[in-house]
Amino acid sequence: EGARRALTELRLPELLGGGRSVAVRVNPPAETEQLAEDDVRCVMDSARPPDVLVLPKVESADDVAWLSGQLERHWRRPPSGPDGAVPLILMIESAAALLAMPQILDSAMSASRQRGLLHPVGCVFGSDDFCASVGVERSRDGLETRHARAQFALAARSRRLLAIDMVEIDIKDVEHLKRQCNEGRAMGFTGKQIIHPSQLEPCHAAFSPVTSRVAWAERLCEEFERHSSAGAGAFVFDGQMIDMPTLRQAQSLLAQHRALLAFDEAVPGGGAGGGKPA
Repeated sequence: EGARRALTELRLPELLGGGRSVAVRVNPPAETEQLAEDDVRCVMDSARPPDVLVLPKVESADDVAWLSGQLERHWRRPPSGPDGAVPLILMIESAAALLAMPQILDSAMSASRQRGLLHPVGCVFGSDDFCASVGVERSRDGLETRHARAQFALAARSRRLLAIDMVEIDIKDVEHLKRQCNEGRAMGFTGKQIIHPSQLEPCHAAFSPVTSRVAWAERLCEEFERHSSAGAGAFVFDGQMIDMPTLRQAQSLLAQHRALLAFDEAVPGGGAGGGKPA
């Protein structure tokens, strides 16, 4: 109760006034429904609601439906997200949840279209609880999580949701963190959980588009516009025949780059510079 009071009366308004996005994690309704309801009510009664709600230990579509019902009961102010909806991040933390992830996401997105209270924006992979659910220990190289993480990223990205990779608990080995970031990015993850400020810059740099690729994407999109205005279809760029999938990759990369630049501008010292590594 003390934590809720501090969140509502002190920290939340202060953080939300600092030009940054704030996500609030509530208790998991599947385990502690009353605590979760108290959390939602407390957050919704705050001077200003958070930018994002985080729902942990999601096991089924029922958990998302529960949260939507709580918002209907306790919501008193216009939500902060697009179309008057609350941006939602779902945490997938067990083998059963991973297998049900397509149904969970489809249900959440359908509810968003029909009821407009929640707007799913991303998912977080909870590695430690996942490993516990299948009876394995998490190793340093994460071999036991790779198949699950690839499956997770595929489910999220196929629905155009953010895919947030597992946390690295070793805060001293920066090179190991970088390798883990690169592995996650290759799987399709768009970001990574961090537990220490020292992890922010390596993670931001790893998941930011590199300068050379941004320049390539800008030139490609400019060439596409030039050929389109001339009535041309396919064209050759840097010795390669360009098709629509390649163009969409370039457009997606530029959208990510611009989003990171906007984040850096909104949060002083908040990032690694939107892709400085070349």
